Amino acid sequence: MNRENIELVTKYLEFEKMFPPFIRDMETGLCTTEVASGWEWCFDPAQAIVLEKIDGTNVKIIVDGVKLEIYARNQKHKGYVKTELNDPQYKYINEAVVNRVSKRSKKFKDGEYYGEAIGVNIQGNKYGLDRNMWYTFEPHKDGVSVYKDFPQTDDYDMWKEWILSLKSLLNPDVEAEGVVFLNRSNGKMAKLRKDMFSTNYKHR
Repeated sequence: MNRENIELVTKYLEFEKMFPPFIRDMETGLCTTEVASGWEWCFDPAQAIVLEKIDGTNVKIIVDGVKLEIYARNQKHKGYVKTELNDPQYKYINEAVVNRVSKRSKKFKDGEYYGEAIGVNIQGNKYGLDRNMWYTFEPHKDGVSVYKDFPQTDDYDMWKEWILSLKSLLNPDVEAEGVVFLNRSNGKMAKLRKDMFSTNYKHR
């Protein structure tokens, strides 16, 4: 799967694959020093917001009036499947979304929202939370936390050094997996993970 040809599986709700702003070596999986054409915006603070890439379970919700539907990422089909309330495999994902919605100060407007579910019963609770919670890819108190000290340049070495030393904003005792770049104007996203710079890190 590449930047120009993203396969869509019609049986599932599609999602846009996030690519790194640096070209990757397909043999090693590591980023090269070359910036991908069209992704220069990632390094411009006037265009990009840099969020923590939370290591959790990818979940989206669809809000339509008073109706809320929850969809979990399906790794096999590279898309989303609707969760069922009585299905035990989705129990903690549903709980994470409910916890976020009930805690949120403002109601969600109609639309689609993407985020990560993490917490006590999800993937070993890496961040040491006391509950299950869903974080949207949005730079506000109800969403994923924002990094302010990122390199405001496309210099590969500066980004490598910064990413490899990055700590989580959710729990500073935990290493961050990486970052997500959010385009301020069109919502487009890109990503950088530690394993894209060093083979010492393994991506799940």
